[in-house]
Amino acid sequence: MKFFLGTKGVNSIVIAKQIISSDGFAGLWRGTVASLYRQVPGIAWFYAVIEKMSPKTSSDRIAAGFIARSSATTVFLPLVVIKTQIEWGNGSSIADVARRIRKSEGISGFWRGLFPTLLRDGPYSALYVLFYKSMQDSFGSERARYPQIRNHLSQLFF
Repeated sequence: MKFFLGTKGVNSIVIAKQIISSDGFAGLWRGTVASLYRQVPGIAWFYAVIEKMSPKTSSDRIAAGFIARSSATTVFLPLVVIKTQIEWGNGSSIADVARRIRKSEGISGFWRGLFPTLLRDGPYSALYVLFYKSMQDSFGSERARYPQIRNHLSQLFF
């Protein structure tokens, strides 16, 4: 019997065993390449937008977080759709899945689920940037403390 993620009453160990038995140990990493293609530039995009906007006030920080994540999500969502299809075993490579989506759903298929994803990611990142920047203001950033840390370590070890 083949179980799927989200199957009620089936825990992750049962699902992992099923994946290993059908696809081998490497099956646990299906979709990793597509995930990396999305994550690395997506994170860079997110922080580049934050740095460019240079938010100072709470409302600026909320807007910057929302805009940064929403724009990154919109640009890189096709790789999320492809990654998800690979994870579910609906293709073996990025190119294979991309061709199938393009043929069956057209270009819009790559942005399937955009609206609910934006509803999740935008507010989350707005709050993340608000609280993160507020904590930096309160406690100081690593970058600002680096010379103090370096001087302290040099006194201890040199």
